[in-house]
Amino acid sequence: MPQSKVTDLDHAILGLLSGGNLSGYRIRKIFEDTALGNYSSSPGSLYPALARIERSGFIKKTGKPGTSQSLYTIAEKGRRQLKTWIFRPITRNDVIRNSRVLMLRIAFMDSFEEQTLKLNMLTSYRKEVDDYIKELEKFSFDGHAGMSASGRFAFERGLEAFRHTSAWINKLITYYRKNKS
Repeated sequence: MPQSKVTDLDHAILGLLSGGNLSGYRIRKIFEDTALGNYSSSPGSLYPALARIERSGFIKKTGKPGTSQSLYTIAEKGRRQLKTWIFRPITRNDVIRNSRVLMLRIAFMDSFEEQTLKLNMLTSYRKEVDDYIKELEKFSFDGHAGMSASGRFAFERGLEAFRHTSAWINKLITYYRKNKS
């Protein structure tokens, strides 16, 4: 049976389980009560995702099946999958279109001890953001003439958001350089 694509929801579940064993109900409550609800808090999505990633060998279910006493735990295969996903190279497309997923990857990166991986990821992220800022600034200088006032204000807000992201990444890099394990 071909393995299905691992989704962002699957990775969010793996990230939660990297912090310890949880019941399906507790996972659903975390999704309902936190920003993870952006991925899904619906039992119609979460429980099939749990079953799918269990079949893939990423997680294991222990305890009494079909009861709230059952717990999910991340398997070694799941930890490897999570690590690969978190620390995969950051692309320009990630920066422009997938900031929500990047935040999820960063949120779970402390599941792993390797400071070098964290610093490499953050440095790569900063480079992609800074390179994109340079492109936007060039466009800003070249392209404002024909832009409406509202278009210019929206553009400037977007540019400022990327500058803020770059400064935030610098804070993370400073933190992880100072707090090497």
